[in-house]
Amino acid sequence: MSAAPAVSTSNYDLFAPSVLEDPTELLTRLRAENPVYYSPQLQGYVLTRYDDIVMVLKDPDMGSAMLTGWIDQMPQEAQEQLQPLRASLDLWMGHKNNDDHQRIQRVLRRYLTSATIESLRPRVESLVKSLFDAVEGKTEVDIIQEIANPLPCNIIGELLGVPQEDRDQLQQWSQQALNLFRIADLPTLLETQKAILAIQDYMKPIVEARRHAPLDDLPSVLATAQAEGQMKSDAEILGNCVALMFGGHETTVYLIANALLALMQNPEQFQMIKDRPELIPAAVEETLRYDGPVDLITRVTPKPLELVGGHVPANSMMILMLRAGSRDPALYPNPDRFDITRPTTVRSLAFGLGSFYCLGTALARMETQICLREIIHRMPNIRPLFDVNKPDYRPLPPIRRRLETLRVAL
Repeated sequence: MSAAPAVSTSNYDLFAPSVLEDPTELLTRLRAENPVYYSPQLQGYVLTRYDDIVMVLKDPDMGSAMLTGWIDQMPQEAQEQLQPLRASLDLWMGHKNNDDHQRIQRVLRRYLTSATIESLRPRVESLVKSLFDAVEGKTEVDIIQEIANPLPCNIIGELLGVPQEDRDQLQQWSQQALNLFRIADLPTLLETQKAILAIQDYMKPIVEARRHAPLDDLPSVLATAQAEGQMKSDAEILGNCVALMFGGHETTVYLIANALLALMQNPEQFQMIKDRPELIPAAVEETLRYDGPVDLITRVTPKPLELVGGHVPANSMMILMLRAGSRDPALYPNPDRFDITRPTTVRSLAFGLGSFYCLGTALARMETQICLREIIHRMPNIRPLFDVNKPDYRPLPPIRRRLETLRVAL
C-alpha cells in the first residue's frame, strides 16, 4: 500500500456507536464534504459519490481486496494462522485478476443464463409456498429465520448439488462466512476459516462424483470446465463453490429482509403494492438503491487515480460505499426517501458494475419478487412486532449492519 497521506482535520469516526447503528448521516457528510476521504482507521480511501464509484468499478486495472484486505493488515503471526483462509479467498472469482475473473465468469455463464434462471421460477414458487405453508396458523413469525434464510439456502443448495438433509448445515456455514465482510478479531476469523474449509471438504466428493456422472448443476459445469482446461485446479473449483454458496445465499436473505422492512417503514408504499402487485419489481429495484444487501466493495488501484471527488495514489485500497453512491443527490432526487415509483434511469450499483458484476443478480431479484408477492397474498395483515425506527440490527464494522430478526404479527 502507498504511504498514508496527511489526515483530514475533519472528524469522521467510522467506528462511532452512532455510525455502527446507522451510517447514513456520516455517509451523507462524507459525500458532501470529503467524497474521496483517506481513513486512517481503515488505511484506505472511502469513496461516496456515484460517479467516482462507477469510474473505479468499470476500470479493468483495479484489483479486488474485498475480503483479503482486512487480513493483510493483521499482525504477521495472525496472517500465518489465517493462511489457509487467505489461500481459499485468493481463488474466489471476485478476487482474481481481471483475466482470471473473466475466465471463470465465462464458465459460470454457461449455466447461469437468463433461460436457466427463468426455468427455476416454478421451483422457487413451490419452495416459497412450502415455507409459507410451514408458518400457516402462526400468529407471530420471524421472516428472516423462517422465510428469507431458508429460501435462497435451498435454491443455491440445489444448484450446488447439496442434498436437502444437509442444507441446514449449509446455512450455518454461510452465516459463519459473514464474518469475512467485517473487521473481525483473530479467534472469530479462525472459526470462519474452519467453516470455509469444512465447506470445501464437503463439496469435494460432490465435484468428484460429477466428473464421472455430470448432472444439470454448478459442480458439473465446473468439473467439465476443468477437463476442458478452463478451470485450473480442484482447489479453484472448491474455492468458487464456497463463493457461489455464500453469494447465492446471504445477499438474497438481506434483499428480502430489507425490502419488507422498508415497506413496513413506509406503509403508504406497502399499500401501493398490495393494491397494485405489478409494482413489486419496482419495489425490489428501489430496495436495491435505498438499502441494498451489499454495503461496500473494496478495490486496490495499481496506478494513481484522479477522480471527480479527489486524488488516490497508486497501490491504495479504496472502500467503495455503494450505499452512499446509491443515495447521491446528484443522481437521485430526495435520495433518502423510499419511493417505489421512482424512475429507474440510473444504473444500479447494488450488485457491482463492469467485469465484476454479480452473475446471480437476476436470481436474487426473482426470489425477492416471488417472496413479496406471497407475503401480500398470504399475510395481508402483516405488521411489525418491533419499533420500525429501531430494527434489530447487528453492526458489522466498518460502516455495515445486518438485520438479525424481523418479527411480525399475522
